[in-house]
Amino acid sequence: MSEASEGALEELAQRFTRITLKPLAKTGEIELKGGPCLSFPVQAPQEDDSSLEAISYYFGTRTVQVVTKGGHSFEVDMDEGGDVSPVDGRKVVYLDQCHWSTLAKRLNGGNMASSEVSAADKFIDLARSRNLILPMSAGHFVETTATFGEKRVGLASTILSLSRGWRMRHPIQVRKDEVRSLLSARAQEIEWMPPPVFTLDPAGMFDERLPQEGAHAFPVEISRLLNQLTCIAADYDTLMEPDQIESERIGVWESTYTKVMNDQEFRSLSKVRRRSASHGLVILDISTEVARIFSELHVAEGDVSEFTRHLHANVPSMPFWGLYADALDFRLSQGNTKWQSNDLIDMLYLSCAAGYADLVVAERAATNYLNAAWGDRRGKCPVVRNLAQAVERL
Repeated sequence: MSEASEGALEELAQRFTRITLKPLAKTGEIELKGGPCLSFPVQAPQEDDSSLEAISYYFGTRTVQVVTKGGHSFEVDMDEGGDVSPVDGRKVVYLDQCHWSTLAKRLNGGNMASSEVSAADKFIDLARSRNLILPMSAGHFVETTATFGEKRVGLASTILSLSRGWRMRHPIQVRKDEVRSLLSARAQEIEWMPPPVFTLDPAGMFDERLPQEGAHAFPVEISRLLNQLTCIAADYDTLMEPDQIESERIGVWESTYTKVMNDQEFRSLSKVRRRSASHGLVILDISTEVARIFSELHVAEGDVSEFTRHLHANVPSMPFWGLYADALDFRLSQGNTKWQSNDLIDMLYLSCAAGYADLVVAERAATNYLNAAWGDRRGKCPVVRNLAQAVERL
């Protein structure tokens, strides 16, 4: 948010108390400070199937409250001016889905290992007191929506209440940013600063979805807030919906790497050459993205090969995509890896988190291959296998 936007919000706080959207009633409200509450119509689907009762932005505290028709209430932090990632010295810990499930069991009375109880309590207390950032991601959405009923609602409410609106940007966007930054430097373009990976931006989790600010017949800042509230409402409504959404299998991805892993020529390569080949594979995976970036940077046709070689040579320098490439190389080298459709989600989201978070708590297999892939990168690998180990490193 710009300084002008910050000033506009301060001015609005002198005039308004809150702005509310009510999806089921298909209405909205703007409460004037010391005055009446004005209602306006809200466009919504004809079916009354929303799980949300209301979503409100409070100008005084710059927080959002989401209330579901099932009685759950969530507080969502919003950016405070120009910084959409006000980490303020707090540690960012990314939890794999199985560890969110552990916290959900602790909050909802499920069975869990006694060794994890005190660590779960520590995480819950730190998140509730805003002393620890536990971001949610699109990967959590995919895995949560595959469940249903009370288990789904309990898990979703845990993620939403403890994340407090913090999100990890989509790994595909982070990957594009890393490649663009690397190639921009090579092209000697003006230094390009990508947005932060962990953010309070409501549109940060999925590829820039906010509508234009002129989509509402309101002043720009009110229109912007309505767009943000709509975005938050869509995410929270999706996660709290108790009906199951089956995940699609990614068969091509599985079969491709199974063939590579079993290829005798690939298996006969030396460790150095195999790693180089694995890095080439991840560039091939994103060839369409790379071509688009070449075009945006006006890379001449005669320079494409040189830029491609530069990208290949510098894959390890990219915090996320370099770690992903080395994790892929390690898994391909094992020879007995059984590739499954959810491996893509784990490798993308956990590698992205490990490249930028202070800690990542993953399941055993991912912890093993990410630690093996970490190599001589700076510092200790941030990936651990349970909450208790994470508490020791906070």
